Amino acid sequence: MSTENDSPRDSRGPSRRDLLKTGVVAGAMLAAGPPASPRPGGILRVRGWDPPHFDPHQTRSFMTMTTLSFVYSKLLRHKVGAGVPAGSFMLEPDLAERWEQPDETTYIFHLRKGVRWHNKPPVNGRELTAEDVKFTYTRFLTVKGNPERYLLDSVERVEAVDRYTVKFALGEPYVWLPHKLANALCTWIVAPEVVEMYGDLKRPETAIGTGPFTLERYDRTEWSGWSSRTTPRDSPRTAPGRSTPVPGPGGPCASRIWISSRRLTRICFTRISWATWSTQSRFGPTSRPSRTFACGAPSHARSIAGR
Repeated sequence: MSTENDSPRDSRGPSRRDLLKTGVVAGAMLAAGPPASPRPGGILRVRGWDPPHFDPHQTRSFMTMTTLSFVYSKLLRHKVGAGVPAGSFMLEPDLAERWEQPDETTYIFHLRKGVRWHNKPPVNGRELTAEDVKFTYTRFLTVKGNPERYLLDSVERVEAVDRYTVKFALGEPYVWLPHKLANALCTWIVAPEVVEMYGDLKRPETAIGTGPFTLERYDRTEWSGWSSRTTPRDSPRTAPGRSTPVPGPGGPCASRIWISSRRLTRICFTRISWATWSTQSRFGPTSRPSRTFACGAPSHARSIAGR
């Protein structure tokens, strides 16, 4: 059977209407000119969830972990980005700049120097040390009710070798330990002073970490706020606590991120500058005025903010 006349328009080429549509679109693009250069600042609004509480060692709720990803950092993390194959789970440094395994039951992590806690009491912007890492994982292994403790069942003890070196001593060989420490659900590094002050980490006020955002306000019936912190815009590294690289000069950024939940809770993340209270960022001296840019949002929000 012949199909020569099944599509008469195709045989005659595009219709007048098609040409008109194409012309209008092309004209609009020419009139608009080149796209404007992105500018730092602004608010990124995303849909989120209301966490049951803020203690990463007392729940496995993704609602808590997603929220805490704005605030905290880990020793290691899984690399992400356009060039990373899906499902590869490659490791990269976060708070630890490098690590080694001298034998089958020992892992040694060397911390970045100059990493500072948020400039809020009781830590007041002091430097992160190996004692903080030791405290975090000792609490992880000993606090009652930790549903994820089994992840580190192979760990016998955690030692602070010196100010910037942490050693994990295992009871048996376990090659997956670095991947467990990069787990996005519960392995955030927490400050001992905060636990000592509040007794646990369930209150919103305890969300004090080394990540790029700080808590500004949290209200289950109205709204909440998070403040952000910056590193030099020229830094070629990815900053701890983020899943997107630090944008280069002229890169787009959001200075504040709002998350609203189905229960009318709103959380606002706003970047703050380390330069206001520290002369050194976690990647080196701050040699120029700090600027705001986007990073540190959980999963989908991070990918949007970092573009």
